[in-house]
Amino acid sequence: WAEGKKTRGTISMSNSDQRIIRIFYKWAKRYVPETRLTIRLQAPRDGNISECRKHWEDLFPDVRISTIYIGKNTKVKYGVCNLEILGIRGARTFIHQLMDRFSERMDNIAS
Repeated sequence: WAEGKKTRGTISMSNSDQRIIRIFYKWAKRYVPETRLTIRLQAPRDGNISECRKHWEDLFPDVRISTIYIGKNTKVKYGVCNLEILGIRGARTFIHQLMDRFSERMDNIAS
């Protein structure tokens, strides 16, 4: 599905599939609108960095691209987008509560 992480005040998700990043983006806008979003891009080694940057900027014009670096093994045309939600108080607790709610919903669907 996707890679992600949670650290002090930050939750992020990485993927090359814009549909997955779009879901995370919409979720962030809906559930944690008071936070700030930023993008870190892992560009393909043999790709066009400007084209990669433009692709993600066009998809998320209100999100600042903070970092672009060249990936050793990145082979997808537009690289890997890491969308970060910054400024979440109690990020770990927040994610655990979210996962609990998600698990409950999945249990209800399965039964």
